[in-house]
Amino acid sequence: MQSKTSLLNKVLVKNFTSSVMWLTVGYFLLSLLSLPLPIYISSLNMGAEDYGMAFGNDNALFIYGHIHLVISIIFSATLAIVIYNYKNKADTNDFIHSLPIKRLAIFNSGFFVGVVSILVPTLLTAFVIMIEKSFISISISMKHIAVWLLFILIAQVMVFIISVFAGMFVNSITLHIEMILIMMFVPYVLWFAIVFNAATFFDGIMLYTAGGFRTLLEPMENTSIVIYLFKAFGEGGFGGSSFIVWLIVIIGLLVGSAYLYKIRRNERVNQPFNYQFMYYVLVVLLSILGMLLLSGVLSVLLPDYRTLSILIITFSAVVTYVFVLMFTQDTVRIKFRLKEAMITLISVVLFLVGFFVYWDRYTSYIPNESDIKGVNYNDGNGIHNVNVEDSDKFNENYTFDIEADKIKEVRDLHSEIVRTDSGRNNEEIAPTVTISYLLKNGKVVSRQFGEISASSDVGKRIINSDIPSFSKDKDFLYQVKSEKFESISTMTIGSTMFDPEQISLKDFNVLAKGYQNEMNNIDTESDIFAETGTINIDVNTNYKVFSAYSGLTSLYNKALQSFMKEHDYEFNNYSGSMLYKVDLSKVDDVKQLFNDIKTKSYSEVSKKYDFVEVAEADKEEEFNKLNEMNFDMSGDTLYIIGDHYNDGDSLMYVELSVVVK
Repeated sequence: MQSKTSLLNKVLVKNFTSSVMWLTVGYFLLSLLSLPLPIYISSLNMGAEDYGMAFGNDNALFIYGHIHLVISIIFSATLAIVIYNYKNKADTNDFIHSLPIKRLAIFNSGFFVGVVSILVPTLLTAFVIMIEKSFISISISMKHIAVWLLFILIAQVMVFIISVFAGMFVNSITLHIEMILIMMFVPYVLWFAIVFNAATFFDGIMLYTAGGFRTLLEPMENTSIVIYLFKAFGEGGFGGSSFIVWLIVIIGLLVGSAYLYKIRRNERVNQPFNYQFMYYVLVVLLSILGMLLLSGVLSVLLPDYRTLSILIITFSAVVTYVFVLMFTQDTVRIKFRLKEAMITLISVVLFLVGFFVYWDRYTSYIPNESDIKGVNYNDGNGIHNVNVEDSDKFNENYTFDIEADKIKEVRDLHSEIVRTDSGRNNEEIAPTVTISYLLKNGKVVSRQFGEISASSDVGKRIINSDIPSFSKDKDFLYQVKSEKFESISTMTIGSTMFDPEQISLKDFNVLAKGYQNEMNNIDTESDIFAETGTINIDVNTNYKVFSAYSGLTSLYNKALQSFMKEHDYEFNNYSGSMLYKVDLSKVDDVKQLFNDIKTKSYSEVSKKYDFVEVAEADKEEEFNKLNEMNFDMSGDTLYIIGDHYNDGDSLMYVELSVVVK
């Protein structure tokens, strides 16, 4: 027997190693199947280099390694569960702790085995890849292998330490798994549920536009180790301040794990939790999370959720509380205790008060006029996605109107919207309005309102507004400074992506300059120009996945029509959607037509304007007409690509609309 002062114990190391031997072997075999094998198969097709160019990463191990990363994360967490499972069993726990071995040595022995079990199969996998690279067509260098190996080892050790720390609070394998999931996902999922519920109960939160839901979630993404690892993996390695923060956290968790193991009380081995405070924390945390998730789902399913919000929240809280007790007490025969019920009730009430106060202020916030540099108003006719820090690639007024009178007009409308009750329970609502402010400090404030009654004063003001959602100032190709782009990896127009073999930087420059010159021949003040003919365009630069610039551009521009025709652009890609035709020669008020499409049900609009729904058998012929690119605002036929739902009783969905001569 080794000295009880030794940092490791050979007997325990041997015992722990035997307990995870087959798990480690299984991981190694899965590693071979999930990385070297797919790379070999892909090398036969010789497609990885092109794939790497398109997605900004020339390291095939990162391109093909996502499944292997998932397996590695699961393996690391499972290692912690298996190695330290002895502490969950009274007999084994008592026996090991009765030995003349210090607790730190017991803990270190388990940790040592875990790290070695991660290291050995990963190094063997790297060795297999080193051999493989000599006879495959895909280029893999020693540097590629070293970078990937270092990333995977660090990622696995991070997950392993988090999983070990999670197990120090509980005495059940089931609770250990639950604690791991909680530590890996709950902060992010909780924030997701908060934002989702806020969007359910409040009008004004952006969800479905650029800078919306994703932007609200971004601050919490790195709180989930899994999300962080996948983001870093997609970028080809660790870097930035987030890695430093996580490194400090992981070191803290390792030290904390050793300390908690040292002070844990053996007599609580038959209790679900080692520390009672953690039980209360989890009951409160999971009750709030479950309440938010369940109430969010119920609110979406129930049409009158605004009026039933308190009832829905109460019901969700009670149901969730019962299930949380089952999980935390590790039995279906739960015990209700007045103390924990009161702690949970008070915590939930305080949370809800803070929730409603915060989001009410958030949705009603309007910047001071003196702080606003520019404003963007959109009533549903498109999405823009340009970061302020990238504005050097566009003219100054792209997406944002900087005229003082326009800023005042939009801000006044915003103020009226905030003061107006929601039209959520009305049968007819005004078009969804998105308002974004560019502040003088460089920040962007965005709000989106989609529940305004069309019959209200502010609803009528929105419907009759002369503020165009799309104009040449908001036209991507008209406002872009193509000479500022150093490279182009891909460009997407509508539903078609052009890869590096189909478009070059020179092609993009020619398109942009030709488009800007041709704009002088277009009546940009026309309602037809503002309401139809817009199509999404996305440009990827510098061979980076997240370097996309996107916005709207007009199909009425001859330069764009020529480009699309030369590149054999086909609207047949939209064949999965419905196709409608409207004879504009029979429409007295075109502006009213567009307002009706945004505010009235499909059945009402189609009847009023004699919509023709193109039969499936005739779609190809009609799409071929669109492929001829004869788009002209003076034409008589309006084509609408979209769909209608609920037997036409709801608003029609418009994906694209354009007038053909």
